[in-house]
Amino acid sequence: MEKLKYIRKLGESFPYGYEKPPIAKVELWDFSRANENDEARKEAVCLVASISYGNEYCKDPDRLWNLLIERGHESPFEFVRSVYVADGRNMNLRNEEFLSLDACCEEAKRDELTAYEKYITTFKLKVPIFVARQIQRHRSFSYMEMSRRYVKGEKVRFEFWCWGNSLANMAKAYYNSLIDKGAKPEVARTNLPLSLYTQFWMQGDYRAWLNFFIHRLHPEAQEETRLVAEAMWRLLKEHQPEIIETMADYLDEWINDCNPIFRPAREKKAEWFREEWLEDKDG
Repeated sequence: MEKLKYIRKLGESFPYGYEKPPIAKVELWDFSRANENDEARKEAVCLVASISYGNEYCKDPDRLWNLLIERGHESPFEFVRSVYVADGRNMNLRNEEFLSLDACCEEAKRDELTAYEKYITTFKLKVPIFVARQIQRHRSFSYMEMSRRYVKGEKVRFEFWCWGNSLANMAKAYYNSLIDKGAKPEVARTNLPLSLYTQFWMQGDYRAWLNFFIHRLHPEAQEETRLVAEAMWRLLKEHQPEIIETMADYLDEWINDCNPIFRPAREKKAEWFREEWLEDKDG
């Protein structure tokens, strides 16, 4: 499956300009055809699942597909969604049967793809673990991450955020010594620092993304996480501006979509977000 038929990468960015050569990476992907037919669903699910094993693509999708079902690994299937076009709500298929577009008319298919562009987006990120954990605090997304339980350093080499390299090298050496002594990777990995890079897929709808960007683009966010969020925002603005427009339309509703005690704080954040990122600026 090295040549993808239904899923495609729209763009990429390297958020940390101080890395020479760059390591951190942000990729925007188009999953709008992921539910078009059985072949598309298998491509999407197996592409996402492959990252867990340190693979960029899936060489044997039939085998992986059957393995995921046999073992009950449901997370990759969350990345195949069907969109309710009428009101913009979306349905995550982990709780529903697959809804195929095979029998739909061409107009319905176009509506479905348009709705995807407006309501749902997917990123693949390569960031330090401490950044990944801040991002994954946002719980309304589907995630799939590379697992160092299965992936040794000899398959996907260890890369570390630029500060504290001497300490990282010590941790890497200790990891290798434990592996040489017969320790399992799931045990040896416990000695690796948070500066180690990881990779993961992230998919969500416009409501989840609005909440994410309001918090992670804010000046109070940690710089390394904010730089990643800024790179994501720029890619959306270039390749998927429809979802930014939908987020803007949802902003007032976002203010009220919480416990009332938090509304004053949300009003301030929404005002800042509108001025800094939604009005006619270069953000």
